[in-house]
Amino acid sequence: MQMASLATLLKERKDVISLLASNKVKCSITGHEMPPDAAVVTAHLNGKKFKKAMARRGDDMSKYLP
Repeated sequence: MQMASLATLLKERKDVISLLASNKVKCSITGHEMPPDAAVVTAHLNGKKFKKAMARRGDDMSKYLP
């Protein structure tokens, strides 16, 4: 299986990740910043923390307000 390039990942997942001016990739879901390496970004997108954050993305937290 061939790994996608960083440019492809940024294009396909632009709703979740973006390239910062500091030459780092930032995940808008978890706030995680990582080096601009396709292997690192792919590992983050396939990781447990990211998947849990995506699952909680639409949860209504207003029921926990005082």
